[in-house]
Amino acid sequence: MKRYKKWLYLILILVATIACAVPAAVYARNNADKLQIRRDSRMSPVIMIPGSSASVNRFDTLVQKINQRDRRNHSLLKVYVKENGQMIFTGRIRRN
Repeated sequence: MKRYKKWLYLILILVATIACAVPAAVYARNNADKLQIRRDSRMSPVIMIPGSSASVNRFDTLVQKINQRDRRNHSLLKVYVKENGQMIFTGRIRRN
């Protein structure tokens, strides 16, 4: 009878381990896939500030070259700040 209980406990522990491990593995796999997709889709913003004698269009050529190299149009938002503090925005930042 003792041997029977030993095997029964061993089988119960094994079943409980599998019952916990399988959902945990599935969750971890799905979560890793979601994080990978999110990481691949995010881009770090680049803020370029022209010098005091440059205009708001100072970096247009650079942005064109970046877009040609990547073969996609990156979002571009230009902000012109007047001496009185008024800001003029041109361009836009796409969603996501």
